[in-house]
Amino acid sequence: MAHTAYTWSTGDLISAARLNNLEVQYDQILTDYIDQVVKILTDYIDQAVKITSSPTFVTPKVTSLNIGADVSLSRLAADLLYTPDSFKVGQYLIMNNVVSANVRMSHDAEVSVDSIYLTKFKTITLTKGLRPNVRVTFQVKAGSADTNLRYQLYKSGTAISGTVGWTNSTSYVSVSFDLTTDFAAGNTIELWMWRIGAYYTCYGKEMRVCYDNDLTVPYSNS
Repeated sequence: MAHTAYTWSTGDLISAARLNNLEVQYDQILTDYIDQVVKILTDYIDQAVKITSSPTFVTPKVTSLNIGADVSLSRLAADLLYTPDSFKVGQYLIMNNVVSANVRMSHDAEVSVDSIYLTKFKTITLTKGLRPNVRVTFQVKAGSADTNLRYQLYKSGTAISGTVGWTNSTSYVSVSFDLTTDFAAGNTIELWMWRIGAYYTCYGKEMRVCYDNDLTVPYSNS
């Protein structure tokens, strides 16, 4: 919007009328800035909502604005946004996750492990991106104390759980890995296992992905 500015001359007195003219200009300019910032944020949110069919994030906080007060654009941005990285349109939403026990994805079916070679037994495929900091848990057991079940987590074919874990317990034991990597749409979280030692079938079940502070990301199992 165009603004009509008052032309000042050297020696002019600042009259009440001229002060009022300045105040009106200030208010209009600031209002226009606010309108532009709100439109930009609204566009971000509109695009973000289209990424998921059932968004569950909290509406951004908006504090009251006093046009006559000392309002800066940086303060305005702080009022309207969670953080500068609140929205990354097209891939992620909101903030990084926080590891928790809140189950967001699960692949619970029991599988039998007879292979003596490293083999993929469970796959969770993300159909949307997922921010860092998630906990992956699962349960495993050996068929005999003379048999070792080995296991490791992979991301789209690459190991991400560090060292190989193992158990020779004949009762189910819980395993947990906290992951700081992020996942793009189409990435997979995979449980790979194999057995060594005496020939006894081993088992795995209840692979779950847990986190808080993000949307519930759609996924599929295979």
